[in-house]
Amino acid sequence: MWKKTLLNLWLLISLSYSISANYITFYSDSLRAEDTYNSGIIFFKNNDYQQSIDSFLVSSQLRCKLYSENSYKYGVAQNALGITYKSLGDYNKSIDHFLQAEHAYQSDNKSNKASLSRLYNNIGNVYKSKLDFGTALDYFERSVALL
Repeated sequence: MWKKTLLNLWLLISLSYSISANYITFYSDSLRAEDTYNSGIIFFKNNDYQQSIDSFLVSSQLRCKLYSENSYKYGVAQNALGITYKSLGDYNKSIDHFLQAEHAYQSDNKSNKASLSRLYNNIGNVYKSKLDFGTALDYFERSVALL
């Protein structure tokens, strides 16, 4: 009887340790994702775009691992990458990241109308910079329609 009790106690402790280790890893990674995202913002504000991209990429990878490509938090990091690539004049990469953000915002079950509106405005600005005014207008209209 005591062997069975001891075995059950050992299994409970092992399971508890495993859950705690997973929680600590999740918590640590989520803090790192937030810290690297915030660092990316600081680098961006200081016009250090390559460092900003590096930070946003790390944050994006961690957010994908933690929450999935269909999460709002992943979309936020992709939006930041899109803005940064636009600042560098790399419009195609900018649009690629904006479209990933759009997918994440639309896939998340929460209402993200304000975020989608800002995103469509960002995409419209990229197309305006590319002198593709028709597509720019389309995205600006999408942005306004969500307000």
